Amino acid sequence: MRTARPLNIQRPSSRPEPVKAKSLARELAIDTWLLQAVGPAYDAMRADPSWSLSIDQVRDRLAAEHAMLLRV
Repeated sequence: MRTARPLNIQRPSSRPEPVKAKSLARELAIDTWLLQAVGPAYDAMRADPSWSLSIDQVRDRLAAEHAMLLRV
């Protein structure tokens, strides 16, 4: 029977900065998207909910698109 050996993994010291920069860039992109696209769409829906879809309408539309993709 084998015995478990501890595994020690070390990251190169030069790696964390690019990872951190990429993470910050992604977070900035998400914040920008929320402010420029999601926020205004939410505000418009709250002001005039007539253009929004019910959950049943969304579910039906997704089911129809899924069925169409399965046929192709």
